[in-house]
Amino acid sequence: MTKRLDFSSMPAEAAERFNVASFDGTRIATYRLHAAPDHKPAAVLLWAHANGFSAGSYLPLLQQLTDDFVVYGYDVRGHGGSEYPPAPLNDGLSFDAFAEDLRHVVLAAMAREADDAQFYFAGHSFSAAAMYHLGGNRGFAPWHAVTTFDATMMPSDNTRLADWARETGTGRIGRTLRRRKTFKDIDAYRLAISRPGAFDTWEEPMLRAHARASAKPMGDRVTLACPPEVEAGVYLAVMDDEPYSGLGNFALPALLVGADANANGTWVGQVQHSAAACLPNGRAVVMEGCGHMMPFEKPHACAAHIRAMLSA
Repeated sequence: MTKRLDFSSMPAEAAERFNVASFDGTRIATYRLHAAPDHKPAAVLLWAHANGFSAGSYLPLLQQLTDDFVVYGYDVRGHGGSEYPPAPLNDGLSFDAFAEDLRHVVLAAMAREADDAQFYFAGHSFSAAAMYHLGGNRGFAPWHAVTTFDATMMPSDNTRLADWARETGTGRIGRTLRRRKTFKDIDAYRLAISRPGAFDTWEEPMLRAHARASAKPMGDRVTLACPPEVEAGVYLAVMDDEPYSGLGNFALPALLVGADANANGTWVGQVQHSAAACLPNGRAVVMEGCGHMMPFEKPHACAAHIRAMLSA
């Protein structure tokens, strides 16, 4: 499987795009958001996205933070403007690979910023789990603090939730592989994802950003920037308890924001409190009224949680 690097999940008017070569040569599309030219925050934020999405899907949320941080985002391998991993596909989709992509991206960002810049992390779903894996199991955590939103970590100490996670993941893989991949244009794609019951709890600017960031031109049509086989491969890869098992080694201040069990929350939301208890300096809160897609449902509240790291 090959992929040209001719698509960016963030438009040029919003961010500078550059490519970072990861450990296996996979090129990762990375973005540094534009801010006022005379405004240079000392803090740097690196944002990581959920499976099937891209950095640009969160653009309205991230733009709220450019007064407080120099903001970076990146498209995980196989998503957005990044390359697919080398064949065979599933060999390049693992928590180890996702963690090493993050390592290479943050090292590239560090090379661009001042030596005394303070780095913070915020991320959603499986990429947040990859950050905990990178820090807890692979010893790389250059952050002053982290904030994660429904980090997808299969628990190693709760059989009920682990079984629920495997059952949910298996069903999701099948549904993902059957997903439609091509659409007439961006408007048709946006209409398709706007159907009742799917994204109807999202704020409209977030929906527009996601539609633009997750469908790329292909001839006279548009196709998903993260193909269903990649998204399904990620679901398969994250049915692993490695990130959770290493939490005891992650000593940095960490806020885990979980979904509300009364608002379409899944096993993921229920794991956040037990995960926080495993962390030496962890704390968990519930985003009331929100499910797993809380950054799209309440982006202002999520931005406030991220901004609070500066005063913690």
